[in-house]
Amino acid sequence: MFRSVHFLSLSAVIGPVVAMLWSLLFNDLVPFLAIIGVIIGAFGVFFFNLLFSITGVDTRSAYYNSSWYGWDTFVQAITLPFNILFTNFDKVIFDKSLTNITIGKVAHSQGIGVFENLMMFLFMGLVNIVMLNLLIALFNLRVSRMANEALGIWRKTYFGMLREYQGLSPWPPPLSFIWFIYDFVRGSCKCRKGRKFVRVTQEKAHWWQDESKYPENYMKFLEFQANQLRRIRPRLLLSNFGSNNQQDELAELTEATGAQLADNYKKLVKERRRTI
Repeated sequence: MFRSVHFLSLSAVIGPVVAMLWSLLFNDLVPFLAIIGVIIGAFGVFFFNLLFSITGVDTRSAYYNSSWYGWDTFVQAITLPFNILFTNFDKVIFDKSLTNITIGKVAHSQGIGVFENLMMFLFMGLVNIVMLNLLIALFNLRVSRMANEALGIWRKTYFGMLREYQGLSPWPPPLSFIWFIYDFVRGSCKCRKGRKFVRVTQEKAHWWQDESKYPENYMKFLEFQANQLRRIRPRLLLSNFGSNNQQDELAELTEATGAQLADNYKKLVKERRRTI
């Protein structure tokens, strides 16, 4: 799956979107999950002690003294805030009792009143309204900031792919090991470490965002793209006129423009002779 995303990122249309997606996940979503994880953990422990108070549990029962009680406590404390976050209100409907409390089924009659009338709205106002809208605002800010950088990041990725395939063996397996031996003998280990250090340093410095920091081989790559575009530009212009009639109209427009320029040139020459 990740290999497929890597190949899709080489597209000029999908590549910038993939670059934005990785930035949104690791630069915005991960810190947001760390913050909201603390909030959910705090509210989960509070909700559990509010709904399933120890005063209403039979501490002499075998279930209370078994390991399953601790596991059910952990699961209920974690799932309670998530059910409210994703509006699964059918999972937070409990029966009321003062003495016969069961985790996940029967809650304390006084605690459930405070939970339904106050704490649920407080949690939804803090998490569902404030935190989720904050995440959307962070995503919008990140996308607007990367609108100009995404194209440069895609060019860097595409350039890295070209460099990767440039160093591959021109011979298919199993004869490819000959090329790798030749490539190993040709370059010393010291030069390889130097190139690796320069490459890592350049990537850390975000060299693709500053034209003055472009390496020489990357400038050759951009020059090659510019030459190819300059070579096929007339063909692209003609391709916009698909039918024969449209091509004839383009030829007539070109001829009329040339004739108009010739007439203007003749008038300019005559006026110049008069002044002389």
